[in-house]
Amino acid sequence: PVGVGLLTGLLYGLVSGWVGFFVHVTRSVVMQRMKGHHLTSAEVNTALHFANSTAIHIVTWVGAIVVSGILGLIFGAIGGATAKGPSASQDV
Repeated sequence: PVGVGLLTGLLYGLVSGWVGFFVHVTRSVVMQRMKGHHLTSAEVNTALHFANSTAIHIVTWVGAIVVSGILGLIFGAIGGATAKGPSASQDV
């Protein structure tokens, strides 16, 4: 159960992490999200650089894989610990 949970979590993280590669953030999106905050032109350019950076997309993708794998490992361990196997006592 633990291995299956880990593999399921890794697969989910692998698939769900690809979303970031298909997103392109524009200046208007940054300004809309930061409504009420005064940003300088340099701050907006920095935000755009980080939001559209391939390296940042790869880091978040790897992070999604790791976090989903750990969660799958935890849930698999809980499921394995609570499931009754064939060696469970059948005392009546």
